[in-house]
Amino acid sequence: MLREKLREVIKRNASLVDLEDGILKLLTDLDEKGPVAILVAGSVAKGEFVRGMSDIDILIVVNSSSFKTWITAIGDVNVEITEIGIRDVLEALRAGNNFIEKALKDGVVLKGEEHVERLKQMIQQRALQ
Repeated sequence: MLREKLREVIKRNASLVDLEDGILKLLTDLDEKGPVAILVAGSVAKGEFVRGMSDIDILIVVNSSSFKTWITAIGDVNVEITEIGIRDVLEALRAGNNFIEKALKDGVVLKGEEHVERLKQMIQQRALQ
C-alpha cells in the first residue's frame, strides 16, 4: 500500500525517482511504529519538488501525545519528519502551526485516510468558530 501511494507521489516529482527505495524504507520504518496516519506534505505533495532546493516533508500522526521534529537524509535530499499526537493537532492549530494545517489540508495521505478526514473536519469546524 505505501509503495503504490508513494509511486503516485513520485510520478509528480520525477527528480525523486532514484530515491524511491530509500523513501519507501524510511516510510516502512516509520509505519512499523504504528502511526494512525502518514502524509507527505509541502513541495512533494504539490508536485513541485526541486532537487537541490526542496526537502521532503513527512507528517506522522500518532495516538500518544507527541510533538517532535527531526531531520534525516536520503541521498542528497533532506527529509523533515514531524510527529504529532492526534489529540495535539488542535492545540497546534490553535497555536498557529501552519505546517500542520497545510499538511492535513493539502498533503498526500499515504496511510490513515479516515483519521485525516476527521482531522480535516476539525479544522473546518475551527474555521467556522
